Amino acid sequence: MSRIEDFESTVDLMQVLLWQYNDAVRLQKIIELKQLWYDKYHTDFWINWERDVFDLRTANDFGLSVWAIILDVPLSFEVPASSETKVAWGFGSRRKNFNNGNFKRSEAGAVILTTEQRRIVLRLRYFQLTTSGNVLEINKFLLSLFGEDYGLVYVRDNLDMSCTYIFSFNPPSQLQLVLDQFDILPRPTAVSFDYIVDLDLPFGFENRANYNNGNFAPYVPPQPTNPPFEVNTSFSNSYGGVPTIAGGTGWGVTGGSATISSFTGTVSPGTIDGFSGIGVGYVLDGGTSDLYFLLFLDGADGSENYNVSGDGINGTLNTLDASFEATNYGNAFIWNVGTGSAPAPWNSENTFGLTIVAA
Repeated sequence: MSRIEDFESTVDLMQVLLWQYNDAVRLQKIIELKQLWYDKYHTDFWINWERDVFDLRTANDFGLSVWAIILDVPLSFEVPASSETKVAWGFGSRRKNFNNGNFKRSEAGAVILTTEQRRIVLRLRYFQLTTSGNVLEINKFLLSLFGEDYGLVYVRDNLDMSCTYIFSFNPPSQLQLVLDQFDILPRPTAVSFDYIVDLDLPFGFENRANYNNGNFAPYVPPQPTNPPFEVNTSFSNSYGGVPTIAGGTGWGVTGGSATISSFTGTVSPGTIDGFSGIGVGYVLDGGTSDLYFLLFLDGADGSENYNVSGDGINGTLNTLDASFEATNYGNAFIWNVGTGSAPAPWNSENTFGLTIVAA
């Protein structure tokens, strides 16, 4: 679960060279050397900064320390000395406590969190500060935080100003320490909480092979209507570069029965939900500099309800929010997405993913 926008840190200094300087070897060499310097001291710096500081999922100890200051969360906690009356393991008169394992701290000290513990604490704290506190939003976040490395965790609303976090696995000691020492599990204001570990398998599910054919069934999460589409942009064509379209410029791909001369890449699969052709991409109006995102579905009538998302698309585009218009290549859903050229990775030859699912 990430709302971090893609950050383009590269700088192409060769763009400053005009065609008149194609034979200026020394000038080109100067720009090339300057480009090498920018790649090392500008591009690499920002790539490393995003990985090591900005992104809480990958930040190192320095970046996590910066976030700890911003979010006002300690990365360690104090543990007091054990009570003087506590009997330590194997001690006491005639070792009477020998078989009763028990350790004792002689003095107070600080426990410093590991790097992974810090990431969990800070991600929980950030979400705690930014969430509205509804159950669906919390469970979506918990899946992204714990689902891949630990297992299923979800919150249950008890409908009495309290909630319960349910762990479907035994939290390892490092995670247990975080849960016990930090009040960072997200929830609405004034709502109390607790957490439990529930390892019980439901009757008749999964490897129980529907025990005696009970009328229970395993839960199957909803799947997208269509699988992710693979986009292959390509500008090697008769136009000699990015093609033009009606006084503007086009960056797009087609598949199936769709034919759009200015969209020279491919999308696979080329069909969706009975529509025999797909065309999708960006078009720049050469007169106004407005940038549009277009979706062609061969045979669409404008009533279709799809969500479009993927690399180079800001957020999710819904067809019901688009303008459905006739073009030289058929009817299309059209969104005005600002001005300027198409964003990466559409603006160069690339292979990347695109999702078009029924809303």
